[in-house]
Amino acid sequence: MDITITIGDRHLLLLVTIAAVVLSAGMAAAYNSGLPPYVMGHSIEELNITPLSLDQASGMVGINTTTPTDALHVKGNVRVDSGTLYLIRSGGAQGILMSNLTWPAIEIGSSTTSPLFLLTNNARRVTISGSGRVGINTQMPADMLHVASGNIRVQSGNIMIQDGGLNIISTISGMAGFMSSYLAPPSLQLGTSTNHPLSFMTNNIERMKIDESGNVGIGTSPNQRLDVSGAIAVRGPRAIPATGSGLFLEFGGAAGPNLAAIYGYDYGSSLPRDVVINPLGGRVGIGTPSTSSRLEVLGDVKLSGANPYLQLDRSSGTDWNLSYDGTDDLSLYSVIGGVSTQRVEFQSNGYVYVPGRLGIGTASPSEKLEVVGNIKAGNITAAGNITANNLTASTHLCIGSDCRTAWPSTSGGSLGFNRVVDLGNESQEVSYRTTCALMSDKKVKCWGYNGHSELGISDTTDRYLPETVPLPGNAKSIAQLMYIVFAVLENGEVWAWGYNSGYGDLGCGGCTASVPVRVGTLTGVIKVVTSQGPETPGSACALTSGGTVWCWGYGGLGQMGDGADSNNPLPEQVITSTGPALTGIVDIEMSGGQYASVCGWTSLASGGNVWCWGHNNFGQLGDGTSTNHKNKAVQIQAGPSDVIMVRSTGDNSYTHRCALKSSDGTVWCWGYNGHGQLGIGGNGDGLVHAIPANVGLTGVKSIALGGGQYGSTFAILGPPNDGAVRAWGYNFYGQLGVSGTPKTVPIDPGLSNVKQVAMSGTGSLTTACALLNDGTARCMGYNGYGQLGDGTATSKSIPTSVVGLLDADKIWARGNGAEDYFCALLTNGKLKCWGYNINGMLGTGNAVNSYVPLYVKNLNTE
Repeated sequence: MDITITIGDRHLLLLVTIAAVVLSAGMAAAYNSGLPPYVMGHSIEELNITPLSLDQASGMVGINTTTPTDALHVKGNVRVDSGTLYLIRSGGAQGILMSNLTWPAIEIGSSTTSPLFLLTNNARRVTISGSGRVGINTQMPADMLHVASGNIRVQSGNIMIQDGGLNIISTISGMAGFMSSYLAPPSLQLGTSTNHPLSFMTNNIERMKIDESGNVGIGTSPNQRLDVSGAIAVRGPRAIPATGSGLFLEFGGAAGPNLAAIYGYDYGSSLPRDVVINPLGGRVGIGTPSTSSRLEVLGDVKLSGANPYLQLDRSSGTDWNLSYDGTDDLSLYSVIGGVSTQRVEFQSNGYVYVPGRLGIGTASPSEKLEVVGNIKAGNITAAGNITANNLTASTHLCIGSDCRTAWPSTSGGSLGFNRVVDLGNESQEVSYRTTCALMSDKKVKCWGYNGHSELGISDTTDRYLPETVPLPGNAKSIAQLMYIVFAVLENGEVWAWGYNSGYGDLGCGGCTASVPVRVGTLTGVIKVVTSQGPETPGSACALTSGGTVWCWGYGGLGQMGDGADSNNPLPEQVITSTGPALTGIVDIEMSGGQYASVCGWTSLASGGNVWCWGHNNFGQLGDGTSTNHKNKAVQIQAGPSDVIMVRSTGDNSYTHRCALKSSDGTVWCWGYNGHGQLGIGGNGDGLVHAIPANVGLTGVKSIALGGGQYGSTFAILGPPNDGAVRAWGYNFYGQLGVSGTPKTVPIDPGLSNVKQVAMSGTGSLTTACALLNDGTARCMGYNGYGQLGDGTATSKSIPTSVVGLLDADKIWARGNGAEDYFCALLTNGKLKCWGYNINGMLGTGNAVNSYVPLYVKNLNTE
């Protein structure tokens, strides 16, 4: 049998048939001298060792071979009957092959601390260290048996760990698993000794995992202490412990067929079925095994926490109900600080009792019953007051002996009060001594000058008190031209009445209109704007809900935007300079009188871009040119995008515009700058500004313009200076709130807490009024007819309090040049007006100017 013994890095092949061979230096010397070799005083021939050879150059000895390749090369067997064969290498390491044992055996090993290696194919396969550790595929075993880079297979039999553990080291750095029996009492551990999960597999697929936090997952990576992907089956009746307490989950058994129950058990007490689940019917019983409803509770239900709530959802075709059996009253209580307070009682007779206040649509009712929204009822009985915007009954609603199917707005504590909603689209609008108001009953009332049937009541007699215009339907907005009034109805149609100058101002194709007539065949209209200005002819444009714009009237300067310089007696659609129709517009504005121009802008989602058309001799279209006019819409150049507001003022061709940006609240102005109204410096020089210029303000939330050719501009700031005002432009009468010459850059007039600014529309004799958040107003500028409302006719260059105006919600400037007047909508829905009144446009019942605000009479009744 061939045996290879390795000592260090030297190898020796032993064929165990030769007892011992020792070669002396004499043999080598004899060979070297040419003499016969000797061994222990005898020649080779005398020893009768014929197959012995010696390589004199290397000193290698061959037995039974003439070509030795090692120090001793034996071809055949080496036998040791009794004794030891030592294999000694340099450095003192010894290997031994022993047969002198007390029982027949052979030992192979080393007599020092050097390891023993076993090889195949000249590669070390097994290592036995000096301390007795065995390594397979590793030369540095770390445990008594260390298998590296390979598997251990047990074909039939066992692996026994008496005392200790079996460590399984992963190729992942630092990851280790173990199986240990070294426990007290005797048991077996299987796990990891590092911060890594333990997985269990079948068919090479992970079936269960225990993560490093101790969570167990079956069929999934766990997120909870026990995380199961799939069904869990628990079979058989519960096991009741002899002592102690616990929680039990039972399927079938005492719970009943096809039922599941959760029990809370305390030894020695009864076993109530705390929760019973009927999986077949999808029903749950708490405190009762009877589950006739989706959820049935025997006992009290308590909702706790910061914001507890009970939500009943409604699926398609199914109504969800919160009900009781009706044999007794059902009360809802709140418990705050240990104090129980009844909130609602549902009585068995069908009545509902609410001890406190009940809010429907509001969380903070101020009355016993407050409803935000509509109320539908057969009869309403109240011992106190009823306050509502509109009251409608299916048959009749009676207040005393006055029975109606519908009542208009309610205000001031009395029914039958019709509130004012609006006087027009903008706070500044030029009209010739006629006032119109949209009411809460969706009717329009007008009063004042009626020389061209501006009141729409088929005659030309002025009225000093409001008259209702006979419209064919409910109105939702109004707008005024010099001698014309437009009303947009809820159905999207536009109706008009007043003077038709022959240029198509009414939009009805050459008709006359002492009563309302329809403007073309427009539908879907949401807003009408007019050319303003103190002169005729005029023009108007309508914005539809589809984002298109339609114009009619005088068009000699491109005001129609339809590509022609002609008048339109009927509405025509505005197109762009590139050909297609203008679309995507969300708002429009217009001014300039006979020399009008129009601008519309898109939504912020579409970029907030501005398009303009019409008269352009001062660059008021903002497209970088001062060409006399453009009859198609052009986009403003090199100026703002994300625009949310554009305002303009002008007459006799002198128009300037300003736009407000949404993103940073900057103001950009362009057009005529004869009096510094652009706010960029300069006064009378460089009149044409065809490209929008940044005024230099930020954080502005609203802008207002007025004065026409003698224009002034106001900007209301947002946070952190919320309500502060900056003003610039024409200032001869101190209409900016300071004295002195025109202001070519923004100045601070000392106003604060401002909600809105309104300014009269044309001419140098202009007045500005600022409405404050507290409902009061401050006015400044020209005051020849009492426009300041301070009880005098003296113009003032400082903001002056309006007498008797304490609860205003919105303010308007109306009139033509110096013949201006102001109106304020109060929070109670009434209207007060002051200033010029030669044709009764203040609605006070006479034609006397008023230097303080007066109520408009006969306005707030149906």
